[in-house]
Amino acid sequence: MIFTAFDLGVLRAWPGEATLWQTVVEPLNRMEIGASYRWRGDNLLRNALQLPALQLPSLWIILLLILAYIVIIGPVNFLVLRRLKRVELAWLSTPLLGLLFMIGTYGASFLMRGTQAQLVQVALVQSNEDAPRSKTTAFVGLFSPQRRSYVLGFAPRALLSAGQFDGFGNDAVTFRSSDSTSEIRDVLVDVSALRTFIVEQPDGAALQISSELSRQGRLVTGTVSNASGVTLSDTLLVSGNAAVRLGDFAPGSSLEARLNLNEGNFPNDFTNALVSTDGIINRQTVLNNLFDFDRFSFGGPLFLGEQGMPDPNGVYLIGWRDQPLVDGQLDTGTATQEGTTMYVIRLDI
Repeated sequence: MIFTAFDLGVLRAWPGEATLWQTVVEPLNRMEIGASYRWRGDNLLRNALQLPALQLPSLWIILLLILAYIVIIGPVNFLVLRRLKRVELAWLSTPLLGLLFMIGTYGASFLMRGTQAQLVQVALVQSNEDAPRSKTTAFVGLFSPQRRSYVLGFAPRALLSAGQFDGFGNDAVTFRSSDSTSEIRDVLVDVSALRTFIVEQPDGAALQISSELSRQGRLVTGTVSNASGVTLSDTLLVSGNAAVRLGDFAPGSSLEARLNLNEGNFPNDFTNALVSTDGIINRQTVLNNLFDFDRFSFGGPLFLGEQGMPDPNGVYLIGWRDQPLVDGQLDTGTATQEGTTMYVIRLDI
């Protein structure tokens, strides 16, 4: 959205319009991730989320539970009653044992799901090396251990969208914005279910990353320095479909980089994952969903059957931090928040 103090139409007949905008506005290369995921046929958070409460019990645990139920309610029950010489009480002990197993199963499930709602997210932060501001696209999920409706609040300038393929496609939600908050109302979540939303914030603070890189043929070499107060893990230097692992990136430190543009290992190394697959968010799955085939272009998805960063001439630093970036508030006031933030910083070369 653009606001001006005059009618932009008056510039249309002026020959110097292009020069004016080139002087006033500096375009930044950013991927329109949120806009694309409003209609894409997948859900980034659901694909990468590894929330224990959403995982089904092991098949072996279920089989063991069934076997224990059969043994106890059958032979064990009969042998105990016969030893007590009260076999006629089987009509009472059998339903009681069934009830106990039902209560125990429900209690175990209740302990696995917990009692509080959970907010989980994967946030993608895009910025340029010299830019003071960044753009954040967060995929936020609301997990509820019970069926109920919520009011979910974010920062006042946030752009909110409903996630795709939630199983609640016909259930309308109400978005409201004010000077103090942006809210999503009437968020109905079923028992042990997850609803996802896209939260876009255009004016976050960018990480202070500097670089001294040079390109010689198909080789990029140099150093990257972290002048921010944030420690990045699983750091990658990426250009096109080539990447090199730099490791952890502590504040005040510098990393030597040597990137061979012929690698063809991004986002898939095929032999080893480029980034961590553990934790609540599978980082490698995030990379695969964003930069594998049918990748993003600057301005929208580009279906060319290619993979890698959509800017083949740019060099990017990708780093991760296991901390949610976008703050969400529930009307219940009780919700744990977990997540991962991925920083994508275009470097000067």
